Amino acid sequence: MASQKTFVPLGPRPAFESASSLARALRAPLAQAAGVGRTQGMTRLAFGTVDCPLRLLAALYAGLVGSGEQLRDTRTLFAFCAIGLARRELDAFNSRVLDGGGPVRHWQLPAWFAGGLVARKLCGTCSGEAWRTFGIEADFYPHYAPGVTVCWQHETALHLATEMGPGFLDRRPRDASASEIAFARSSFVVAQMDPKQARGVFRARMAQAGYCRPDGRYHARPLRRDFEAFVAQAALPPPLTRLATLPTRCARICAWLDDEERRLHPLYIVLLDGFLAGTMAAGRSPVCLRAPGHARAGWAVKQASGPGPCPVDRRRHYEREEIPALLGRGCTCAEIATLIRTSQATVHRIVRERGYRGLCDAGFAERLRQRARAAWLSVQWRYPWMSTNQLQRYEPNALAWLRAHDAQWLATQRPVAWPAGRSRTVDPGPKGQGRAVAARLRQALAHLQAEVRAGLRRRCTRRAICRLMGIDEYALARMTRWPGVRRLLDAAGCTGVRDVPDHPPRRSP
Repeated sequence: MASQKTFVPLGPRPAFESASSLARALRAPLAQAAGVGRTQGMTRLAFGTVDCPLRLLAALYAGLVGSGEQLRDTRTLFAFCAIGLARRELDAFNSRVLDGGGPVRHWQLPAWFAGGLVARKLCGTCSGEAWRTFGIEADFYPHYAPGVTVCWQHETALHLATEMGPGFLDRRPRDASASEIAFARSSFVVAQMDPKQARGVFRARMAQAGYCRPDGRYHARPLRRDFEAFVAQAALPPPLTRLATLPTRCARICAWLDDEERRLHPLYIVLLDGFLAGTMAAGRSPVCLRAPGHARAGWAVKQASGPGPCPVDRRRHYEREEIPALLGRGCTCAEIATLIRTSQATVHRIVRERGYRGLCDAGFAERLRQRARAAWLSVQWRYPWMSTNQLQRYEPNALAWLRAHDAQWLATQRPVAWPAGRSRTVDPGPKGQGRAVAARLRQALAHLQAEVRAGLRRRCTRRAICRLMGIDEYALARMTRWPGVRRLLDAAGCTGVRDVPDHPPRRSP
């Protein structure tokens, strides 16, 4: 029988290239050496970074890319997955990755978590550098981590391989937000850890942050409070926010730290790394009670059943055919299970099988958007004279979420801040002929008229104008000497402003 030759692409390979990218160049030899069924059964291993037994892949490359163990440690998400596994599962997972044998349990995510799908994601900058430098088409294993949407090196958005087309490398990359970059870098840090030492490292960081008690237990309430504040301020995508606000997330993290036989999804470990990194960067002990003047209240995503009360009537009994309508209203799977009298597993199965995942994410995002908008409008109503930076002290979480997910609406809701005094900013004199004052009055009237149309107030009044502009009625009366100001007040129905002398009346002794 004539021997068949295997042609191996010689030359160096880029750093952080995934093992699945190396295997893609040898698809035919791998199928012949390992069997088509065997390679197809490993396509979802280590979040898609392992397509075949790594020792077989190293043998086909004749040692040019290192041994199977070196491929496992430097070109796959093996460590990222192994950190959250129980100690008894590490050997089986290692055998599966290296030799292709042994049982392994894949990570399961809820049906509404779209980022849990194994997908090939590409960075235009990384792919362009690999093509220009090495002359190959490559992808990189840190991009395969679930929930990661940006490149940890170049801070640009990732694209699915199915979105590639003509001119992909010439596209201008989209800049990522600070929260997306922080999450991608935390995922990369977790992927570089030693799985056998990760628990000890995180226990030491928890103790350094002040969450560990002398008896070895954890301060559960401060940990839960600060973790909720971190999730609310991080402006994560809605699927990650829902995953981070499940009711037992802090209990699962603490149990994983104490017990080596507990499993924990790597996404929780990534969130824990980002949370502890932000806590230590702040340079404070989180368990210390904050002074009342520095406590930040306001809106936050802090309930397991979803943001705020249920958007539908809980007293009514719903049918399974109404699940799409409930998802569109923003109901979570836990709430839907209660409304239709079934289990959460059944609801998750229906969402997964019927393709309701996008509808579920869109409804939940809209529910978050309505809560954040209501919180921001409420604080604007309480403090109409404050600027955005001043209002941020009362609603930091809502402002951070709106800046990340609803910036266009936030730009149209900028508060009008006016100085509280009758200075030259209110009465600039004859130089401007009242144009500056008329412009500010026009903005204040537009804000009040919008509230009238929305049903928040019955009509525009002089007192409301003064409150919004931060002046008193005497200053408003002084402004009426300009014709433009008088026309605006007459058009708004705020007539009857009394004439006043040039100087305020003095009080009699």
